[in-house]
Amino acid sequence: MDGPGAPPAQRAKPLFDEAARVLLTLLYQRQVCSMKLLADMLEVTPECVGHLVAETRRVLEDHGHQPGYAPSPFTRADALMAFLDTDQTPPRTRIMESLSHPRLTGMSRTELDDLTRWHSTPGCPS
Repeated sequence: MDGPGAPPAQRAKPLFDEAARVLLTLLYQRQVCSMKLLADMLEVTPECVGHLVAETRRVLEDHGHQPGYAPSPFTRADALMAFLDTDQTPPRTRIMESLSHPRLTGMSRTELDDLTRWHSTPGCPS
């Protein structure tokens, strides 16, 4: 019933709380998996995930948060869940860790991380 005497419309409770919104945004930004895979795993539409990622990403970027990239992207839910059930490091991660050794790069891993973060900052010269 609409009109001046109608009770105020109740807002629907958000599907995901703030912690879940940040988590999903980070997973997507780090390219852990696609928006479609996240949506399929959570039984929602990709548009639902896309909307919350867009909103949350703006807030994170406004605060200077640069999440970097995950060592290995996943294209299937079963592969992602199997990875989470182990303590194994993906081969690509082990190789990249070895290649980032200070004797090879000429800088500490912290300096390399700082340089990588600087280079991924919007507006940074490529």
